[in-house]
Amino acid sequence: MTSGIALLLNGSMADLSATVHAIALAKRTASVVHAVFVETDGRGQNAGGEGDGLKGGETEGRAAQFIALACWLGDVEQVRVHVHTLESWADELLVRFCSTYRIFCLVLGARDREAIVRKAAWFERFRRRIAGERDWFLPLPWSVIIAPWEKPVFEQMLNRLKQGAWSTAAIKRLAGSLQPGLL
Repeated sequence: MTSGIALLLNGSMADLSATVHAIALAKRTASVVHAVFVETDGRGQNAGGEGDGLKGGETEGRAAQFIALACWLGDVEQVRVHVHTLESWADELLVRFCSTYRIFCLVLGARDREAIVRKAAWFERFRRRIAGERDWFLPLPWSVIIAPWEKPVFEQMLNRLKQGAWSTAAIKRLAGSLQPGLL
C-alpha cells in the first residue's frame, strides 16, 4: 500500500494553498493525497476551531469546491486523490484514519497567524497521542500548516501554471472559480 498525505479540508480559503501544496508534495514523493473533509458544527467551526464562520451548507459547499480542485489538480499532475469525510478531528478517528491509509504527513490550511499557532499546538498534542499508541507501527507523521495566499502570490502561482504548459482555459477556469475577476 502506498503511503499517503492527508489534506485536511474545512472550507476556509486557506484550503486553496494547502491543496496545491499537498498535490505538489505528493507528486515529489509518489504518494496518494487523501482529501479529508472534516464536518463542521452549526456555527461553521470544525473540531479544530477553524472555519470562515460560514453556516453548515455554505462551508460544505466551499469544502466540496476544494475537494473538486484537489481531484482536478491530481488529474493534471498525475497524482492519485482519494476523498474521505470524517465526523470530527477526534483523536481516535484521526489515528485510525492515519493508520489505515499509512499517512506520513498532514497538510492543513490556516487562515491567520493565530490559527497557525493553534493548529501547530493541536498537531503536537495529536503526535504525542500517536506516539503513545500501542498499535502504531509507522513513523510519526509530520505536518505542513499553510497560510492562504495574498493576491500577488496567487497571481505568481497562476503564472507558474502557465509556464508549466497548462491550458489557458484550465487556468482561467481555476482562477475564475477561486477569485472571480482576477483574469
